[in-house]
Amino acid sequence: MSKAIFKGETNIKDLVTRLFPLSDKSPQKIKEAGDALLQANPQLKDLSKVPAGALLQIPAGAPPLRAAEKAPEIIFRREAVARQAQQASHVVGQRLADIETRAQAGLQAFASLAKSSQAQDLMKQLNLSEGTKQITASIDSLSKSMGELQKVRNQAIGKLQTSLQSFLK
Repeated sequence: MSKAIFKGETNIKDLVTRLFPLSDKSPQKIKEAGDALLQANPQLKDLSKVPAGALLQIPAGAPPLRAAEKAPEIIFRREAVARQAQQASHVVGQRLADIETRAQAGLQAFASLAKSSQAQDLMKQLNLSEGTKQITASIDSLSKSMGELQKVRNQAIGKLQTSLQSFLK
């Protein structure tokens, strides 16, 4: 599938006549080429929302693309890099979420242990009752911080994904 760059046309007819060297410029041929473009690029239904510079898919069923309108090779490399970066950021996000889940489980297990009657008795025997309160407060604080970190991570990865998506449009 070839690709071309949208240059801000205001109607499909202008876009079709720029992209394709149609020998038969009848309304029927222009409509057929336009329909093929619309099928491959649904965003073209409202051209006012398509930014200039957006990448357009040229489907196999469309007329041959003018050589000068074919997107430069750098566009394809940029798209490949953006896709790889998206996949990598998704994997990193998943791994961080797994680590956070394990950390939360460990923290909860430690909290249960610290609050157990055996731990309480041991702390009393060692005259460390104040330490129990500090441990409990620290656990609560860590748990809250982890929740906030998860939100920040999700937002950061979401922004990164959105930025990378702009390279693919």
